[in-house]
Amino acid sequence: MTYFQKIKRKFSLQGDLALVKCLLDVGADPSLGGKHQLPPLHLAAMIGSPTIVQALVDKGASLAANDFVLFTALHCATYFANEQVVRCLLSCGADGNVCGGVKDRPLHLAASRGLSAITSLLLEAGADPQLADDEGNLPLHFAAKTGHMAVLNILLRSSSNVVE
Repeated sequence: MTYFQKIKRKFSLQGDLALVKCLLDVGADPSLGGKHQLPPLHLAAMIGSPTIVQALVDKGASLAANDFVLFTALHCATYFANEQVVRCLLSCGADGNVCGGVKDRPLHLAASRGLSAITSLLLEAGADPQLADDEGNLPLHFAAKTGHMAVLNILLRSSSNVVE
């Protein structure tokens, strides 16, 4: 990793929008994370900075880029319960049905963590509650297993064909 990339990563983590924009304006690659390192968009999604997410996307950061466990920035924002970042990524065109490493989707993560608002956002953006992970589990299975009744109710209301 170059010195320039280290600076960019450090300030993405700290949420310094002005510096991130400055680095992007002088040509920093908005998608470059390096081997086994998270892309800047993933970092911004984790720390919960929709303004940095938007700046990175505006400069060409890929919404479909995967990290080393095949998560996208939308997976990261969902996992870290960053509702405003989820909203931002979806409005930028992120795919709510994108698969992670074990065919887990952001909706699976939201359901397993009991994130009602994010579950609703993903469903409103077209996430399909009938898509299973690689073990055949639907998001509603995760909500039921983890006892997140509010999420389970949201998923049941959105599913016209509930699978046993």
